[in-house]
Amino acid sequence: MNIKKKHWRAILKIKELFSTITLSKEGFMIRNEVVSISELAFNVEKDEILIVKNRETYSIISNPEADQNLLKALQLYLPFIWISLQNKLPFICLHVAQSLDGKIATNSGHSKWIGNMENRIHSHRIRALVDGVMIGGNTLRNDKPKLNVRHVEGKDPIKIVITSRGRDYDSLCTKNDSKIICIGPENDKLETPKINYISIEKINGLRPPMEILKALKTHGIHSVLLEGGKETITHFLKNNLIDMMEFHIAPLLFGSGINAIEFDEIKEVSEAIQLNNPEYYPFGNAIMMRSYLNAKS
Repeated sequence: MNIKKKHWRAILKIKELFSTITLSKEGFMIRNEVVSISELAFNVEKDEILIVKNRETYSIISNPEADQNLLKALQLYLPFIWISLQNKLPFICLHVAQSLDGKIATNSGHSKWIGNMENRIHSHRIRALVDGVMIGGNTLRNDKPKLNVRHVEGKDPIKIVITSRGRDYDSLCTKNDSKIICIGPENDKLETPKINYISIEKINGLRPPMEILKALKTHGIHSVLLEGGKETITHFLKNNLIDMMEFHIAPLLFGSGINAIEFDEIKEVSEAIQLNNPEYYPFGNAIMMRSYLNAKS
């Protein structure tokens, strides 16, 4: 994907201005990568792109001579900006880098790097656009991720870990002091100024994903990038709490390893989760598939 710095800066400007526009009367005008708020119109010059509200989503109006690379950037990244703040739960995007046979790590837990550099840049762009990036405790322990934005321009998201006491949070503590949220049981509350704690007890051995999202919403988090691991992904999918899924499929065959998703056995193909209108994007020597799931109740 040939997305230039000037295109990415236009995306960041839209994010900055999004909460200030009146969606029923105004939209965004992009002219020579300069973003401004514009009254709605339906005629654009050859160097202009207009983004307008279309019910709960948006439409992009452009001249055939418009910058095609900028249009691709808008297609990829506007879904992470154009989110209603009135939704009851945060918008959740699952992004997974996996092998051709669906593995996200070896049996020993090693996963660096299944995704290529283009994928890492893309995931960092999403991090810069969402309010929070979320992982489970095993991912924190095994990968020691930074969960920051270091490959592109932008601000670090809030870092969210579903875990309990005994984890090493040092990898998350970056120089810019971005906020860290730990979700765990009441009796494991961490007494440290670095970490904001949300107490959620387990029910039948699991912290309910719906309660996690409700709690995040009360903390002003309206969009979340879910990056793993297997148990966390599976629980959120089982509860129909994923809005968008992205699978970066690397040209690798493991033959063994940890699956991205593990459900109970199904008997019929009709029992499978249906992905809606999948889109495919080339990322270097790999491909990414993006699809929306059914709307959350």
